[in-house]
Amino acid sequence: MPTLGLPYKRDAGPDTADAIVASLEANGIRCWIAPRDILAESLKLHQHIVSCPNTFVQVGAEAALNGPQDSMHAMVAEFDRRRRLMMSCLEGMKIPYVRPRGAFYVFPNIKKFGLTSDEFSKFLFEKAGVAVVPGDAFGPTAEGYVRISYATSYEAIEKGMGRAEKALGMLL
Repeated sequence: MPTLGLPYKRDAGPDTADAIVASLEANGIRCWIAPRDILAESLKLHQHIVSCPNTFVQVGAEAALNGPQDSMHAMVAEFDRRRRLMMSCLEGMKIPYVRPRGAFYVFPNIKKFGLTSDEFSKFLFEKAGVAVVPGDAFGPTAEGYVRISYATSYEAIEKGMGRAEKALGMLL
């Protein structure tokens, strides 16, 4: 399998694979970069996963596609409500962010706190019990950002963002 001509970090070790997804703003696109021997073995597994789904998986997929869509519309509305809450909390804390246009994550800019995204993530977890993903997990250009999921309840977002705001007050 080709690696799209992109550089592969050979010094990362023979059992290391990397993915092009959020690091290049290619969300939803899955493209693995790895040594050819790893790709060859991965392809075998992938073929069985996507081309040979169990019968109950096929029946479930058909039901999801052809059945009533009311619950999906309710879910989309609920995620929008959570997204708006998350954005409102960040705006209240005067933390700029990349406006979410899909999925269920917000990507705030945390540079004003003077910490790396990894340090910020650890601080927030230790002081507020709030887990976020350091931006550098998505590539070097995402340093200074974190990813926060709003795939939890509205109430959990309210509580978590309240704890985060209190903890972040210690940094300013």
